[in-house]
Amino acid sequence: MECIANARPLVKMSITWRKDGVVVATGIRDFGRRLVVSLPSVSDSGHYECEASLRGGAVSSVSAGAYLHVLEHPIFVKEPPAHISAEMEKVVDIPCQARGSPQPDVVWYKDAVPISPVKIPRYRVLAGGSLQINGLLPDDTGMFQCFARIAPNITAGPSDSAVIDGMSVIMHCETSGAPRPAITWQKGERVLASGSVQLPRFTLLESGSLLVSPAHLSDAGSYTCMASNSRGIDEAAADLVVWARTRITRPPQDQSVIKGTKAVMSCGVTHDPSVSVRHSWEKSGALMDPTASSTRLRQDPDGTLHISQTWSGDIGTYTCRVTSVGGNDSRSAHLRVRQLPHAPENPLAALSAAERRTVNLTWAPTFDGNSPLIRYILEVSENNAPWSVLLANIEPDPPGVTVGGLIPARSYQFRLLSLPEEPPSAPPQTVIASGRTNQSIMIQWQPPPESQQNGPLQGYVIRYCLSGLPVDCQMKNITNPEQTNLLLEDLIIWTNYEMEVAAYNGAGRGVYSHKVTEWTLQGVPTVPPGNVHAEAVNSTTLLAWEPGRQDQVTVVASRPNFQDTVHVGYVCGLKKYTEYYLSRLRTHEDIPGAVGHLSFTDILDTSLKVSWKEPQEKNGLLTGYRISWEEFNRTNTRVTHYLPNLTQDYRVTGLTALTTYTIQVAGMTSKGQGALSSSTISSGVPPEMPGPPTNMAISNIGPRSVTLQFKPGYDGKTSISRWRVEAQVGVIGESEEWLLVHQLANEPDARSMEVTDLNPYTFYRFRMRQVNIVGTSPASQPSRKIQTLQAPPDASPANVTLRTASETSLWLRWVYSRTGTKGGVLSHLIMDRLEREFTVEDLEEWTQYEVRVQALNGIGAGPWSPAVRGRTRESVPSCGPANVSAFATTSSSVLVRWGDVPQPDRNGLILGYKVVYKEKDSDRPPRSWAVEGNTSHSVQLSTLGKYVLYEIQVLAFTRIGDGRSSSPPILERTLDDVPGPPVGILFPEVRTTSVRLIWQPPAQPNGIILGRGDPPPSAELSGTQLSVRQPAGLHAPAQSVGRSDGQTDGGWDMGIWDSGMGLLARGSEPGLRLCSAASGGGSSTVCGLVSALD
Repeated sequence: MECIANARPLVKMSITWRKDGVVVATGIRDFGRRLVVSLPSVSDSGHYECEASLRGGAVSSVSAGAYLHVLEHPIFVKEPPAHISAEMEKVVDIPCQARGSPQPDVVWYKDAVPISPVKIPRYRVLAGGSLQINGLLPDDTGMFQCFARIAPNITAGPSDSAVIDGMSVIMHCETSGAPRPAITWQKGERVLASGSVQLPRFTLLESGSLLVSPAHLSDAGSYTCMASNSRGIDEAAADLVVWARTRITRPPQDQSVIKGTKAVMSCGVTHDPSVSVRHSWEKSGALMDPTASSTRLRQDPDGTLHISQTWSGDIGTYTCRVTSVGGNDSRSAHLRVRQLPHAPENPLAALSAAERRTVNLTWAPTFDGNSPLIRYILEVSENNAPWSVLLANIEPDPPGVTVGGLIPARSYQFRLLSLPEEPPSAPPQTVIASGRTNQSIMIQWQPPPESQQNGPLQGYVIRYCLSGLPVDCQMKNITNPEQTNLLLEDLIIWTNYEMEVAAYNGAGRGVYSHKVTEWTLQGVPTVPPGNVHAEAVNSTTLLAWEPGRQDQVTVVASRPNFQDTVHVGYVCGLKKYTEYYLSRLRTHEDIPGAVGHLSFTDILDTSLKVSWKEPQEKNGLLTGYRISWEEFNRTNTRVTHYLPNLTQDYRVTGLTALTTYTIQVAGMTSKGQGALSSSTISSGVPPEMPGPPTNMAISNIGPRSVTLQFKPGYDGKTSISRWRVEAQVGVIGESEEWLLVHQLANEPDARSMEVTDLNPYTFYRFRMRQVNIVGTSPASQPSRKIQTLQAPPDASPANVTLRTASETSLWLRWVYSRTGTKGGVLSHLIMDRLEREFTVEDLEEWTQYEVRVQALNGIGAGPWSPAVRGRTRESVPSCGPANVSAFATTSSSVLVRWGDVPQPDRNGLILGYKVVYKEKDSDRPPRSWAVEGNTSHSVQLSTLGKYVLYEIQVLAFTRIGDGRSSSPPILERTLDDVPGPPVGILFPEVRTTSVRLIWQPPAQPNGIILGRGDPPPSAELSGTQLSVRQPAGLHAPAQSVGRSDGQTDGGWDMGIWDSGMGLLARGSEPGLRLCSAASGGGSSTVCGLVSALD
C-alpha cells in the first residue's frame, strides 16, 4: 500500500501506519510511504490507515485508509476419522469443519452420491458442517465424504465497451471460488471461448478475460461471462459496440484550374451511422476555417470544399482530415492555378557571325503561368508587312533560336508567343473492347494525335460501368503512358459494360473517348435441359426440351422463347446428308455444293468446251447438272440445258464471235439446284493468266483477323474465280517462306476481304494473288509488317510427360506448342516462360496422379493439355497392420493374427510381414518372425518361454524396407506348465533319527506355485524346510542296498509332494538319499545323500 503525503519542511514529516487502530511496525519501506504485506493471510485482513504529521508543529495530522480483504481457499479444521463403528439405532456424529474466505459450504456424499437431507430425514448437516445420522441402520454402512466448496463469484465483471472495426478489445472477467471456476464466454447461445472451445479471433486469457482480435462488425452484441464449479454458477454480461472504421472513400484529387474559375475538392466519407464525423481542411499544414474566411471558401456538410475565383494564392497542398470516435483519416491533393504566361522579356536579335542571311534570337524566360511551357511560336514581319508564323515549334529550353534563309537588305521584326501545357484536347483513338472471360474484358486504344496531346502524356484514365443502368462508374488509373491496353477483371458474368478512356498530362485530364460497349462472356448454365429429343426436319437437327426455371436458362442454341411450352434451337454446322448418333439419325438431303474445277478448252469463234468435276459436298444423290450461258449482263439471252449426273463436260455452240459470255454450272439433287460455279469468257479470245492485285492496305487489326483492301489486277480476259492471300508468319524477311492463309472464291468483284484464323500476338506480312480458269497470277507487292493483338493461348503445352522423382514428388516436363499464340507464357507456379519442367512435391507415396499443364499470357489462360499419369516411388509403410490380436495356444507358443495395412499407408507393394516380440520389461533386444507374401495374415510363434508375458507388434515391409510397427503393442502370456526343480537344497541339521532339508523355489516356476503335497507322518514341513524322523520299528543306521527292481532291503520310503509332485525321497542305500522330483509330463529330480550316524 502506498501513501504519498507532502508537507513543509519535508524533513520533519512523519508517516504512521495502523491496522484496525493498532500501529504497524513491520513492512514499512521508502521512508514510510509504502507498507508491504508479504504472504498475506486471513489474519492480515482489516482496515489500514496511514497518518502524516509534522513533528514539533501545531499543524493537525492528515490520514487516509483502505480495507484489505484476503481470500483463502477452503481448509479443513476438523476432518472425519478414517473408520467409525457404531451400534444399531444409535445417533452418530461424523465431524467435519472447514474455514476459508469467504466461508466455504460443506457438502456430504455417501458412496459418491450426494446426500439429500430432504429425501433422507435421518441425515442432518449440523451448523458447523458435521453430519448427524439418527437411528443407525445396516444400510448406512458405506463411505462418507466431506467436501468444502466456495461457490464461484465474479469479482470484476465485464463492462460495456466499444471498439473500431479491425482493432482489438478485451472484455474483463475476474472470478473467485473453490474449486477454481471454469470460465465460459458466450454471445447469445454461441460459445466463443472456454476450456475446450476456442473460435478464431476469440482468445480466453489466463485471467478469465476475453480477447477479441481483430473485431468485426458482426461481433457487436451482448457477451456473457459464465463462471462455474461444482458449487454453482455466476454470470455477468456486457454489450460490445463495434463501430465501422471511418474512411475517406472519395478523396480529393490533384487539380489544375484556370485563374478565376472554381475549384472543388471532394472529401466523401464512409462511417458508422451511429458515429458523427467532423471534417477539417488544411492548406500546406495550416488549418483553414471556411466559415471565417471570405465568401470565396465554402464547405458543404459532406466535407466538400469549394474555392471560387481562384488565384495564385490558392496554390498549395490541401489536406482533408476526418475525426470521429470510429477512427480518423486524412487525404491530400495539390491545387494548381494556371494563368496566361508572361511574354518573353529582353528579346535580342543579332546577325550571325558564322552564317550569312542568319539571325540569332535570344530572350529571357519569364513567369510560365504555373504551367510548364511546351513550345514558343516565332512570328515575323518583313518591312512592316502583316505578322506571319515563321517557326511554330520552338523548344522552351534553351531560350534562343537561329533564324536562317533571310533575304539581304530587308528589315525584319520578330515576336514570340509562349504556349503553356494544357490537358489533351482530343480523346484516345481506336478504342476497342473484347470479352476475354466471363468476368473480364480487354480494352485497347491508341494515344491521341500528337498535335493534340498538348504536352507529354503521363497516363490514362479508364471509366467503366454497367451499360444502361443508373449506377456509379468505376475508375482505373494507368500511370504508364506507353501502356495502351488494360484487362478489366472481377466483372459480372454475361453483363454488358460501357467503357471510356481519357489521356492526361501535367495540366490535367483530357476529354473522354466515345463509349464502347462489350459483354463479358457467358457462364455455364446451372440447370441442364430436360426431356431432350431430336428429329431431322431438313439438313439441320431440331432440338427440343422442357423449359426449366426461366432465370437459369442462360445459354441456348437460339434465343429462348419463354412464351412457348417447348424451346427450339438449331444445331448448325453439321455435315449434310450425314448420320449423327444421338439415336440413329440421318440429316435430310439438301442441295449440293459448287462443282469443282470449272475450265474452258477448244475456244472458237462460235463454240467452246466446258469441263467440271463432281461437287466436293454432294449432300445427297446427284440427279444431274444444269449448265447455262448468257451474254455478259444480258439475262434475256440466257440458254439453259440439263445434263445427266454422269456428264462432266459440254460443248457450248451458237455463240457470237468476239462476245463476252457468262457461263454457269451447278449440280442437282432431289432437293433442287446447288451452288453455281460461274466464269466469264470471250468467244474466240482464249483467256490468259491474270495479273497481281495492287494497292493493298490493312485495317481492323484484331487478335485473329485483319481486313485487306486491294485493287484487282489484270483479269486475263475472264472473271476472277478465287482470291488467295499468302503471309509470312512470325519471322519476316525476304528469304522467309510465304504460306497460304486465306482464300475467297466466287467473288470476282471483291475489293476487300477479312482474313481470319490468324494467330494472336504474331507478326504478319501479306501478299495476294488472283486466280481465273487459266491459273494463278504472280504475287502482289508485300504489305507492311503488322502484329495481331493479344489473346489467351489457344494451344496447350505439348509432349507433357510425368516421371517419378521421389516418394513424395513427381517430375513434370513439357514442350511449348509453337502452333499456338506467340504471346509470352506466364504462370502462377512457373514464372519463367522458358521453363520446360517442374517438380511437384509434397505428394503421397506410391500414388498415381493425373497432371495437366496450361499456358497463360497477359490476356488470359489457354486450354489444358491432355492428362498424363504418373506414380510416386515406393516407400516403407507409414503404419502397421490393423486389428492385431494374439492368442496363447500352449505354454511355449502364441498364435498372432492381423489385418491389412490401410490402403493410403501402404506406400508400395507389400512383400510380407514381420512379427516383432519380446518379453515385457526385459532389456533383451526384440526378436522377429518373418512372413513372406502379402496373403498370409497369421503366424504361430513357437519356442517361447513358459508362462511369460510378451509384447507383440506386427509390421509390413516393401522392397524399400520395414514400415512402422503396429501400435500399441499387444500383450499376451503363454500358458502355464509344470514347474522346474527346486534349487539350493541344503541339510543344515542331521541327527541320528532325523534330518532337516532346506531348498529354494524353482528358477523356472512356469506358472504360479500352488503349494506342496502332504509329507509322511514322520516328517515336519515348515516353509521350505523339512525335518525327517526315523519311523517306529526301524533302527538306524539303515543298512539297505538298492536293487535294480526298485525294492530295498531293510530300507524305508518317504515322499514329499508339491502341486502334482511324485516321490521325492527314497531309502535305497546306506544312508538316506532325499530326492525332489517334478510332477506332470517331466521327470526332473534333485537328490541329496545323508549318511547314517551313530
